Amino acid sequence: MKILSYLGISVLVFIGISFIVEVTETSPDHAIVLLSHSKKQYTSPPCIEYGISDFNEFYDIATEAEAHNLDYSPDKNCVNYRFGDDGGFTHSKYLFTVILEYFGLFPENSRWNDKGGWNY
Repeated sequence: MKILSYLGISVLVFIGISFIVEVTETSPDHAIVLLSHSKKQYTSPPCIEYGISDFNEFYDIATEAEAHNLDYSPDKNCVNYRFGDDGGFTHSKYLFTVILEYFGLFPENSRWNDKGGWNY
């Protein structure tokens, strides 16, 4: 009987912690980014849309992997900016949500689609 009590308490503690711990997903290599050749930097489409990155020039479209191959760095304004739970190149969610997604009990909520586009 004591074992079941300890097990129940452990499960409740784990569930409680899973509502506190955040898991951060970073942009995948196939994520679409915008390149500034004069700055040798790249930024995300949301950072351009919301005026966070000051790319005042024409920019090229590439994947994040291509930007890395060119030795371009991410725009610091975009990296440090927060869109609610999201950064310029990240998406955060609670561990509880990740577990529910893993078991198919919650729809997967990724910031990037399979083709590299930004969902939001």
